[in-house]
Amino acid sequence: MDLLLNVDNPDDFTNILYMALNVSVSGFKLLIMWLNYSSITTLIITLDEEPFKPLDPGELRIRQKIDKIIRSNTLRYSILIATSWTFMSFMSLLTDFRQRKLTYREWVPYDYSSYMLFCITYIHQFISTFYCASVNVACDTLICGFLMHVYCQIEILEHRLKKILDNQSILRSCIRHHNNIFESVIFFNNNVTDVHTCNFVFFGHLVKQRKFLYCRFAYLVNAKFSQIIGLQFIISTLIICSNLYQLSQSSLNTDSIGLIGFTCCMLTEIFIYCWFGHKIKSKSVQLADSVFQIKWPIMSNNVKRSLLIIMKRTITPIEFTTAHIISLNLDSFVTLLKTSYSAYSLLVRIKEK
Repeated sequence: MDLLLNVDNPDDFTNILYMALNVSVSGFKLLIMWLNYSSITTLIITLDEEPFKPLDPGELRIRQKIDKIIRSNTLRYSILIATSWTFMSFMSLLTDFRQRKLTYREWVPYDYSSYMLFCITYIHQFISTFYCASVNVACDTLICGFLMHVYCQIEILEHRLKKILDNQSILRSCIRHHNNIFESVIFFNNNVTDVHTCNFVFFGHLVKQRKFLYCRFAYLVNAKFSQIIGLQFIISTLIICSNLYQLSQSSLNTDSIGLIGFTCCMLTEIFIYCWFGHKIKSKSVQLADSVFQIKWPIMSNNVKRSLLIIMKRTITPIEFTTAHIISLNLDSFVTLLKTSYSAYSLLVRIKEK
């Protein structure tokens, strides 16, 4: 409300914008997660069912390795967010609170000039920022965890393909596994070509019993998570632009250090989406090399044809997109930085005029 009612210059606008946007996107993430709690639970359970669950010690080691990476990344990301929030809150207590100023500008429907009302309002902001930080950590690490499990499934598929020479009967399971991974991405991107459709018909009898389950998975990722990631891209661009403008207009002080920490958190938040999306894309392309390294010349023609279809599918990489225009890769991260800087330059020119 303060952004709409009281702001009349770029300085005040950028001062309020970054926190208002962060609170808004946190509320949106929380709403999406709450509305789709049962679907997310189903997705987690699916990872422990065939063909996704590990079937031998080698596959179990792959799953444990990925789980360890997910836990490690979650811990590091949590420490980064917690450190930034703690520093900003602590410095606000030492400076703003003593001067009877709120940590962030805010419109409230009452006069908080009295000490008691000021303390209540200040504590409300304190708790709200902590809650927003917690929601961001929980949501971001959950989505990135699902992305890492897609990567894990490709590694498990590679492991199974290496055993075809000893037991060619498992090729049926490998085809079904690859089809399900690929199918989820086709639904995710909503971009099925004629070649892919023909492949689905060819292997339809292998996945018929699990068709509904994986449509649920694809629907969840496409209709729910893509909304969060797409909004996060837009909000991150605006916040980074706002923070750059504030940093350029002020001297180095405690507020600037806190703002730098907040900006680093926002960059990390969007970077992890792009990084894991990039890893999945690269891994899906490498699957063709794994198939080619198998001693396929000594196998039967039926097996060769099946392997050829798997390799043909890998020509189209697994690339996650949101809003039909933003791909989760490192190029998108660089584009976000360029867009933020362009918007920052525009604000500077407006300020100079």
